[in-house]
Amino acid sequence: MVAAALASLPADLSLRGRVRVLAQRVVDELLADHAEADPFDRTLRAARLALGKEPVLMLATNPDINLAGELLKERLQRFTARGCKQLPDAAWQAETRAIAKVLRARFAERFRRSQKMGAN
Repeated sequence: MVAAALASLPADLSLRGRVRVLAQRVVDELLADHAEADPFDRTLRAARLALGKEPVLMLATNPDINLAGELLKERLQRFTARGCKQLPDAAWQAETRAIAKVLRARFAERFRRSQKMGAN
C-alpha cells in the first residue's frame, strides 16, 4: 500500500523526498478525517475511499495499518499530560500543528523503512 501511494508521487524526487511528501499528505488526510463532522462530507470521503483511486487516502484510512490510531494516541497522551483539561481553540490548533509535525516525521521514517525492507 505504501508503494502504491509512493508511485502516485513525482518520480523525480528521492525516496526520502517522496516519503516526506507522502507523510504530509497522509497526515493531512488523517486530520481532515478526524475533524470532519458534517455527514455529507463524511459520505463524500467514504465514496472517494470506495472508488479506490486515491492511494494516499487509502493508506491514511486503512484499518489494518491504523495510522489514525497514531493520531489518537498522540491526542490522548497530550490530553492526559495536561490533566484531562480541554484547550481553547487557538491552543487546540497549535497542538494539532505540533501533533502533525510529530506524525509527519514518524510516518516518513516508517514509510522509508518499509520501502528499504521491500514491504508494504
